[in-house]
Amino acid sequence: MTQKHNTKQTHDIARTVLAKIKDEHIEPKASWHFRLKNIGMWVGGIGAMLVGGSALSALFFGVRNAEWDAYGATHGTFIGFFFTTLPYLWILLGIVFVFLAYEGIRHTKRGYRHRVAVLVVGSLFISSFIGMGLYTVGVGYAFDSAAGRLPFHKGTLEQKIERWVQPERGLLAGTIEQDEGAYVLTAFDESVWNITYERLTPRDEVVLNHFDDVRLIGIAESDSTFFVCRVLPWEVRGVRPPRGDISQKMDMIHESLQRERNFREMRSTKCRGLQPLQKLERVDTSK
Repeated sequence: MTQKHNTKQTHDIARTVLAKIKDEHIEPKASWHFRLKNIGMWVGGIGAMLVGGSALSALFFGVRNAEWDAYGATHGTFIGFFFTTLPYLWILLGIVFVFLAYEGIRHTKRGYRHRVAVLVVGSLFISSFIGMGLYTVGVGYAFDSAAGRLPFHKGTLEQKIERWVQPERGLLAGTIEQDEGAYVLTAFDESVWNITYERLTPRDEVVLNHFDDVRLIGIAESDSTFFVCRVLPWEVRGVRPPRGDISQKMDMIHESLQRERNFREMRSTKCRGLQPLQKLERVDTSK
């Protein structure tokens, strides 16, 4: 009895389906339609991972150039530094395109078989791998610089320049040259400064004499004279500089640090109580 009932129910369902197909003029789709849709989903998923990777390359560029070593001079507190330098735009775009990559792959022919966590982590991993590769060849820098033209976004280097070209706070950055034995710095805002100092540590002297672009901590004694207490190299990572030359200069700085251990009192008395310098050295001693 039960078997007959089930058979009748099956026939009723079949008739209902056939009636629906006839009434709504539903026609079967060719196999090429599903193959094309599958290919489209793969192309969309891979494309989203590539775009997401590009966004992540800009994120890596922002993080690598946030100046974690000098936050004490520019911000004072790590919390203030962290939230003002976080590359929100690239984080948001990275999340969006990783999600789109996940959605594209999930709707492929066999994508539904995989767990959500596997697809999400896999998309994130591949996008991050792509992003790191693009960052190393300068794509992150290019993306970040292009996005800096948007009215709602400041590029990493623009933010960095704003942080350091504040002579009234004792911060200055630009290209330094020697002119008849004296140092002259053309700041990144095009202002020109005469650089003076009394005593510098071995590390400061290495940077001052071997780097073209520098960051200075000191005192603005006038509108065109800056007294230097600390010298740091101006570094931009992720733009493929001549690595050998930079590496040699950084080695010289590390060697000077060994000599500097015994010269903690070398700085001028003018530098005592200078807030950016005190906060930076507090960060240095805590490492």
